[in-house]
Amino acid sequence: LYARQCRYCALNMLLICALYSIFFRLTTLRGCVLFVAISVLFFHTHPYGLAPVAALGVIALLHRTFATQRRWLWLATPAIAILTLPWLTLSSTGSELNTTPLRSIGELFERCAQAAIETTSVTPLIGSVILFFICIGAAKFSRRPERWSFKQHEVILLLCVAATVIFYGLATAITQSSDSLWLAGLRYASSLLPAIAMAAGILIAKIADGKILIWVP
Repeated sequence: LYARQCRYCALNMLLICALYSIFFRLTTLRGCVLFVAISVLFFHTHPYGLAPVAALGVIALLHRTFATQRRWLWLATPAIAILTLPWLTLSSTGSELNTTPLRSIGELFERCAQAAIETTSVTPLIGSVILFFICIGAAKFSRRPERWSFKQHEVILLLCVAATVIFYGLATAITQSSDSLWLAGLRYASSLLPAIAMAAGILIAKIADGKILIWVP
């Protein structure tokens, strides 16, 4: 049991940090190979590991900042598919036993709500959302709006985290029942913990603005 939890939780958290790190430096063939390797390892640690990969891919396609990464992603995507998708076919029986198909759209909303509950119970998601709106409000009403404005690299990371949360939440909601999410929610939300912690760190630093007293309870 301990080994299984380590596989689901510890490795997921490690690999999503590695995935983000390589994604932002995906500008060489070596980076492309590492991105493929980490994506495949992430998938074989847990199939939902493809959700963050897909989220980063969508961000790269839509955001002009990632023009260089986009070129290497086109090269990486077939390799990732070849090394992951056949496994889903070979393990179709096991996948059927460990997933619960959707029966209605209403059930999807119920599952999404349960996935959100499980995510907020183990990550600083609610606090991060509150801090984000504080920054937005302060930028609108402050006499120094530039002090609250997000820099480009901060916006990019926040977008990547938001996309990861959405894709991961949808993946779990589509394949897992509300009861499964309630019983083993940490297993499915562990990957999001480091990503949301990154976002929280950016938002805390933005509000603190170098004032150490804000960090001290």
